Amino acid sequence: MKSTSNVLIVDDSPSLAQSLCKILTMHEIKADAVFNAQDALQKIRRHRYELMLCDIEMPGYSGLELLERIRQDEEHDLDVILMTGHLEPKYFIRAIQLGAVDFISKPIEAQQLVGMISCHLKRRHSRENLEQFMQHLDTANMELVIDPKKLSLTSISRVMRLFFKQNLHLPQDLFNELLICADEMVYNAYIHGTLGLSLEQRHCNHAEQEAIILQKLSLPEIAARRIRFSVFVDYQQNTISIGVSDDGEGFDYDDWLRRVAKEPTLSLDFYGRGIAMLYHLSDKLEFSQGGRKVQISRKLYPERAARI
Repeated sequence: MKSTSNVLIVDDSPSLAQSLCKILTMHEIKADAVFNAQDALQKIRRHRYELMLCDIEMPGYSGLELLERIRQDEEHDLDVILMTGHLEPKYFIRAIQLGAVDFISKPIEAQQLVGMISCHLKRRHSRENLEQFMQHLDTANMELVIDPKKLSLTSISRVMRLFFKQNLHLPQDLFNELLICADEMVYNAYIHGTLGLSLEQRHCNHAEQEAIILQKLSLPEIAARRIRFSVFVDYQQNTISIGVSDDGEGFDYDDWLRRVAKEPTLSLDFYGRGIAMLYHLSDKLEFSQGGRKVQISRKLYPERAARI
């Protein structure tokens, strides 16, 4: 397999680390070896590695602690495979949470190692090609239609987190703001548009409100309503638009927009705070269809001019 990929091997046994390096080199996979976590961090800061093969049990920083340090620095886009003689459930779960892509058991069999690393490098290159493809599109559009009876099982921010992270590479603050807006827009469409909860019903305790929602969703005319969520990315204009519509009765949004526009800061203390949040977190906020549809727009990268 021809590859210019760089792999970093981290193990406190120099003989094992160097042996693994030789195995990978024989298969034309470039690899470096270090023998502790501190040296690994220095290597990662100086070189662009695509994959790290790391022992879990090491003196000083363990493999998990090294992985956590790497994940704290968002500049390091590094896939990590952990080596271990045994893996307790708590370590396995923590490693997954920190983004480990795979595990290999010691003693390591050469053919298994080469196959695993080749597979992950191939996946990584496919992912990078997709990201480059997405970044060079003129536009991208995605639409979801949500059944209100299943909305409690759905988190729009979780769906969008993966889409944003893999395809847009947004600054972290903008990334978080868009996720908050998406959840707020869908929640408002659900509570106001689909269910039509009154102010009194929204202020009930959790158990009472759950009972009200279940009763409303048992009505065929409400259960038949749908929430439509869309994301439109215009790379030429350097903008992203998020839209949500519902099948409710709408509302007098002009009055709310006038009130929000007069507020110098974001207030979370009055009815309509969702509109205030969207107003302050977007470059443009629009309502249509009698208030049944709301759309926000943001610049993707403030420092980047629109393509001509």
